[in-house]
Amino acid sequence: MAPPRRGKRFGWLLFGTALLLILTILFTLRTPDNVRDVGGDRNVERYPIQIVQIQLRVMESFPVQGVADVRGIIPDACSSAREPEVTRSDNTFTIKIIGERPRDRACAQVIREYQRNIPLGALQPGDYVLHVNDVTTRFHID
Repeated sequence: MAPPRRGKRFGWLLFGTALLLILTILFTLRTPDNVRDVGGDRNVERYPIQIVQIQLRVMESFPVQGVADVRGIIPDACSSAREPEVTRSDNTFTIKIIGERPRDRACAQVIREYQRNIPLGALQPGDYVLHVNDVTTRFHID
């Protein structure tokens, strides 16, 4: 008498389900959709981190000093933020905050907060523009 074939089908069904579950987990742990490479190293992905909030603090000193309090989001457990790059052209400040992570590495999607106080230097009275990645704010110094 031949053994029933139901057990063999069940084994393949269990194998297929396990394979589908593994592929789903790997797909979920992939690089976030907003990551784009802005650097030159083939083993590292670089991307502008998402900025959530910018606040300007004015220090009561002479001359008046400004500090940009920046809050953002680091999208996964493998990413880290590089040192901010600050440039100034007349009354316009541009701050680039770049995140980086190893390329082709599965990372847990654990959102972490980025918080940094970035000195802007001496500010004369007038109107200013502050760009931090894709967020822009304007402020006035009396």
